[in-house]
Amino acid sequence: MSTCYPNIHYFYLSGVDAPLKSNLETVRILKALNGSFNAEINPFEYYRLNRKLPRNSPLPLFKTSLSATFSRESANFMVSNTKVLEQIKFLRGTTCADESLWATVAGNPKKLAMPGGFDARKWLRKSKLRNQSIDNSYYVSRYQQYVNRPPAKCQGNPFGVMA
Repeated sequence: MSTCYPNIHYFYLSGVDAPLKSNLETVRILKALNGSFNAEINPFEYYRLNRKLPRNSPLPLFKTSLSATFSRESANFMVSNTKVLEQIKFLRGTTCADESLWATVAGNPKKLAMPGGFDARKWLRKSKLRNQSIDNSYYVSRYQQYVNRPPAKCQGNPFGVMA
């Protein structure tokens, strides 16, 4: 990524996304995240591999959303790290490969020192111990409303990080 414009942020929206915050609110949210890698974390669904073997994956796999929020440092790391590029190559031809990437590359600190990363296995274990289900209220990168589910009741700030 170019360093000529250090304060430019890149956003991508899927065909059904709409920005929920103004530019100023978004900048405040990114500052509050303080370089952390924000991705949804779920156990991996192995049917997604389409006959590929999990043992051939360069990293232990986790399920995530198609979106994540991360720092420029993380982005630069991902585009230049051999292990990340191997993981992307492994995920080609799998079902919803983008939903297998973010938590996988950011959630394996013992195998990949991702700036702002986290321990996905440890988080899943603690989350399950706390409430027997996975709480994803930490995930601020994207709000999803599916047509086959009732609308979520929004309580307060959907991004949850602004003061």
